[in-house]
Amino acid sequence: MATEVELYEASKPTVGEEAARMVAEALPLNDLATKMDVVLLRSDLERLESRIDGKLSALEARIYQRMLTFNITLFLGLAGMIVAIVLKH
Repeated sequence: MATEVELYEASKPTVGEEAARMVAEALPLNDLATKMDVVLLRSDLERLESRIDGKLSALEARIYQRMLTFNITLFLGLAGMIVAIVLKH
């Protein structure tokens, strides 16, 4: 992970000395996660994880409901076939 000095030195040619100093001082480097030139704060990642967890829970509930509906329908159809076979004999 980059230090404040490394961030300052890397950004100085692009944004200038004063802006590079302000950025290096303002960014909480120990609270950043970087990958492929995308910078996210841990709080952003935690918020995203929370949203994903909520959506997954809702999806699991819908899948469970549909599976239950399918199985009840299947059971009732099977019970109807058994009743029809028993009554025919």
